[in-house]
Amino acid sequence: QHMPDIELAEQQAVRVFISYSSKDVARVAEVVRELDDAGIFTIFAAVDLRPGMDLIDWLNLHLGHSSHLVLFWSKNAAESPWVRQEWQSSFWEQVQTEQKVVIPVRLDHTELPPVLRSKMYVDATGESQSSIFAQLMAAVIPEIDFRETRRSRMRELTEFDRAVNETESEKVAMIRTARDSVFIGIYDFFFAPSSESLFISLLRSTGVHALAGGGLERKETVSGRRRITGHLQGTRESFTQMESMLRDHGVEAVRNSLFAG
Repeated sequence: QHMPDIELAEQQAVRVFISYSSKDVARVAEVVRELDDAGIFTIFAAVDLRPGMDLIDWLNLHLGHSSHLVLFWSKNAAESPWVRQEWQSSFWEQVQTEQKVVIPVRLDHTELPPVLRSKMYVDATGESQSSIFAQLMAAVIPEIDFRETRRSRMRELTEFDRAVNETESEKVAMIRTARDSVFIGIYDFFFAPSSESLFISLLRSTGVHALAGGGLERKETVSGRRRITGHLQGTRESFTQMESMLRDHGVEAVRNSLFAG
């Protein structure tokens, strides 16, 4: 089950692109981990950008499909040409469409760029980790008081645990085990040949992984569409997410079998 704030995040299609200097990755990763634990969909190069992937294609895909850009600003970030390209393109999109939201997070006392100084920012120069997280969550989805929502959720969980008897607890454990079990799925994917790099990026973002030793096998082109057979591994939930996301991007995913691994 999702927290109420995360249900709202999903309705609003919140996808948060993390812009940062690689020199600050250790500190940034702590904040990103909290966002992930809260159910926010983050796009974080340190985790999501894999060896062999095309960097420009990856940036174009994820910057273009993100709703928010969280800019971790520091002396290191100010000196990074990649960070500059990321925040400038997102800021321009915000000005033009009013759909992208750029949220600065100041890691040190380096001045923000002039065009960002009018924005409210998250001050991470001397705040506790919990305070930084609360400020950032409120900025991502301002309609929610996240501190109260998390307290309410904890109360709900406590009441639930008190309400169930021993038999019901065993049933809950069985359901959770089944939900989190690893499954093997065999699929055929069909898409336009020009969309292959997009397909690979989307597949990796869902939490489904190709099995080692031939997990993805390119087949012949059928009726002008590329066919790839995949032997994949993931949870039942991640396979459902994969099918939905690929369908939304014009990729047909034909499930041949799905069984517990």
